[in-house]
Amino acid sequence: MQKLMEQREILLNRQEYLEQEKIATSIEINRSIEKNEVLEKRKLKRKTNRRRKKKY
Repeated sequence: MQKLMEQREILLNRQEYLEQEKIATSIEINRSIEKNEVLEKRKLKRKTNRRRKKKY
């Protein structure tokens, strides 16, 4: 019975750890998406500026 309780505790700890990892990974993914969006906007802005310079 004691061994089952220990295994249960281990599984609960593991589950908690994995939940925290899931949250941390989600935060990292969101940061990466936001960073990519900013970079794409900058790239588009540069292209637009280059085209304007070519016209004049």
